[in-house]
Amino acid sequence: MPDSSADRMPGDLGRVLALPQDATMGIWPLAELLRTGLIRIEGRRLFAGPGSAEGSGIEAGPLPIYMSTKRWLHPLLDLAMSPPPEVWPPYRDSPASAPELLLRDRVIGRAAALLALHLRIRFIWADVMSEGAIELLDRNLCSIGWGERVGSIGCRTEAMLANVGEPEAALAMLRRLRSEE
Repeated sequence: MPDSSADRMPGDLGRVLALPQDATMGIWPLAELLRTGLIRIEGRRLFAGPGSAEGSGIEAGPLPIYMSTKRWLHPLLDLAMSPPPEVWPPYRDSPASAPELLLRDRVIGRAAALLALHLRIRFIWADVMSEGAIELLDRNLCSIGWGERVGSIGCRTEAMLANVGEPEAALAMLRRLRSEE
């Protein structure tokens, strides 16, 4: 298993799951990414898979089932508060049998990690991921990867949720914060 303390991870999954320039995050069905070989999972770490290599015959990966251009935590808060029915029906009807999803985000701090846990997303890749997010996601047995690991993302929510471990408590705090904006 790769050294989880590394600042950068090998295998550029961020390139494989490329977002359009204005998008901040996307969500893909995990099974499709594994089937095409675009990603691989070692231990609880995510990497670019053999299907992502040049000459693999795969022109482009599957499109995300959800994508957003909103900043901060707004995309994840939107999903947590009123998920679009075309994306989230399995989670409303039968959470236990819902398909696994992979979240690819530009930045994941502790707040985004807590929201992902609330949404039952257990596979997460970010260009930048904070120590607080990595610790929380590892503790919850998520498979994760990052382009760059940082101590903190310097967002007020990172400090505000430093001692919060329950996704529902974090969601309540973030709803209040969002309503104050």
